[in-house]
This record gives sequence, C-alpha cells and structure tokens, in this order.
Amino acid sequence: MLEKIAAKQRALLARTIRAIGGSWKLWGFSLPLYRDDEIEVVRIRAWRGGYSSRHHHCEKDNLFFVTNGRLSIVSYGPQGPTKEILEPGAVLRVPAGVSHRFVALDDAVAYEFYRATTDRFLRAGDIVRQDVGGIVDGDPMEFDG
Repeated sequence: MLEKIAAKQRALLARTIRAIGGSWKLWGFSLPLYRDDEIEVVRIRAWRGGYSSRHHHCEKDNLFFVTNGRLSIVSYGPQGPTKEILEPGAVLRVPAGVSHRFVALDDAVAYEFYRATTDRFLRAGDIVRQDVGGIVDGDPMEFDG
C-alpha cells in the first residue's frame, strides 16, 4: 500500500514539475529559473545516488552552487576522471567543452549557472550527452561513471 501511495506522490510531483516548465529525470528534477542571452539559472533537486548524464556544453560554462546535501562533480580529462565533492556553500566551475556529470551523495539541492562563452549567446541544444543519468546501485561515493 505504501508503495502505491509513494508512486502516486511521485507521479503528481512529476506532473507538477513539468507543468511549471521543469524536467523530471531519473535522478530527480531540474527547474529553469532565469534565462537571457548570456546567463541561465537552473535549480536541481537530486535524490541520493542520482547521477546526471555524462555530457559537455559546447559554448557555455557550467557553475554549480550547492545549497543542501552534497554533490560529487566528476570531470573527465585526458588523465581520467577527477572528482570534486561539493558541500553546502561550495561552488565549482566546469568550463565549456569539459565532459562531466554530477552524483548526489545525499539528497541535494543545487543551482546551475550557465554563462555563454562566445558572442553567439546561449542557445538550446548546447548539451552533448555521452550516456544517460540514473540512480547508483550501491554507494554513490564509489561511483565515477
């Protein structure tokens, strides 16, 4: 019975998030808050163990600001993955072109600030995904994708 109630609550929350312009994801949800030609702000709510797709942005920097919980930001460079643990109040910039993902080490809330890096302004479709997000099976601290 509790599973049915939880499923109904998740479905209602998903509909509500979509109705106000957000995106429901396997890992949680994102809600755009502001956008102009140069800046975009998105609030993310990630469940413990949730992780985003591995991706990069072609022409915009990605700045993470964590307000609740902890996020691990995994960046993929020539020497392999590197991991930064962000706690509330922490900020991390991922430059345009750098492949990365986040992993929620706890239930987490963060804000993503995107900044255009060219004179062509922010554009939709700037994200290039290498895989899909999901929920870690096991300890999220061990996951580096």
